[in-house]
Amino acid sequence: MFIPFNKISENYTCWVYQTEKMITKKEKVFISKSLELFCEKWTSHNNSVKSSYVIDFDSFIILFADQSINKVSGCAIDEQSRIIRQIGNNLKIKILPYINTGVFINNKLVFLSKEKIISKLNSNEINGDSDIINITIKSKKDYEEKWILKIKESWLKNFLAQKQHI
Repeated sequence: MFIPFNKISENYTCWVYQTEKMITKKEKVFISKSLELFCEKWTSHNNSVKSSYVIDFDSFIILFADQSINKVSGCAIDEQSRIIRQIGNNLKIKILPYINTGVFINNKLVFLSKEKIISKLNSNEINGDSDIINITIKSKKDYEEKWILKIKESWLKNFLAQKQHI
């Protein structure tokens, strides 16, 4: 059952998918229609899943599901993966759980591999106060509070303590 994002609980679980490129307005409309239809019909063990989604920074698709009453089963997660793959196939773009990490450089979101982030930390192009997209969020509350983090507060903090060589 589709629930508008602003009406879902902060406890809804989430799954983050990233597109390989920034999506266009037309692609965003297609993705929104596909996801709303999917959410409306999504089930787990024949029970409707209360769910929603967000498309953020024209690069992230985040699906949210209420697991307080019904746990989202493996089959329901497979359904979710299938719709994401289908959307990607229809638009001829790759959509994967994690491709690269979104880092803000000069207020612009760029996507970098872990190795490139380490290189940019070593060259001081970015530092612990640089913002990143936190792809490790697990709930709506995390999305609202921890979606954008300083590198020093993220999984990358360990790379600040010592210079890394690649």
